[in-house]
Amino acid sequence: MQLARQQLNSVYDMQSGFGTFANRPQPVAEATWSASTVHQRHYPRQWACLRCCQHTAEEAVAALHSNNWPLAQPEMLKQVIQQLHVTQQDMTFHAEMSVGIQVAARTSRWSADNFAYGSTPFHGWLSMFEHPAVRGYVAAAVSCSKQFQVWGSSIGWMVFYAALTYGLEAVGYELLRCHVDIAQGVAADFQVPHVSFHAQDMLQSDLRHTAILMLASFCWDKQLHTLALNKIQAELLRGSIVVDYTAALGKCMKQIATVKIPVSWNSQQNMYVYLKE
Repeated sequence: MQLARQQLNSVYDMQSGFGTFANRPQPVAEATWSASTVHQRHYPRQWACLRCCQHTAEEAVAALHSNNWPLAQPEMLKQVIQQLHVTQQDMTFHAEMSVGIQVAARTSRWSADNFAYGSTPFHGWLSMFEHPAVRGYVAAAVSCSKQFQVWGSSIGWMVFYAALTYGLEAVGYELLRCHVDIAQGVAADFQVPHVSFHAQDMLQSDLRHTAILMLASFCWDKQLHTLALNKIQAELLRGSIVVDYTAALGKCMKQIATVKIPVSWNSQQNMYVYLKE
């Protein structure tokens, strides 16, 4: 227990799924120690924001019962989202993530900052892909049975969103093995169709069938963004779109939309959508 508490303490020096924690809170008593307890006591504003996002996401999922999303599976999506919320509040999750980041930083070419954890609520994600400038590209991907791919897929949030909203084949690449294990476990538990998760460097991914590429890029360093752009320019199909949490691709790709959405660290995060010409 003591080791787990020490590992969890180290998480608060990084950006987390509940906000940015530059200063770690004082440890609470072991009897009350949990990720959710810490966040509620020391970061009430971020916790309230997270709970609001969860409630709004549930409302957005309920809306999928309409005919606008004929391939959606809202009941399964609701269960998946609930399970992921429970997971990211668990002490063990944060402890294992902390260890995983340290290992990845030692064994890969990327610094620990590139592995900071964050999440994007479903209603924000949906509003981005239902944007008038983006919706047509999503419909084309569905009609042509193309792939939705996420680089830095974490515990699977956006992969599940795409598969269970649009019926897209959705693929995630993530270097942290602990995150991939969670995503694969949730997929198996709920028998989620059309999803796959790879504990692999995204720069080794196969883009031949990808029409929508999402970069979980907010904390990526300049080198990683540059290598990602090089791969996109060399391999991504023309007519595909790329969604990025930063404007780093703007100098080299045509921007077709900017959408503000809530994310776990910012209630008004700019999302940038680019077209591969």
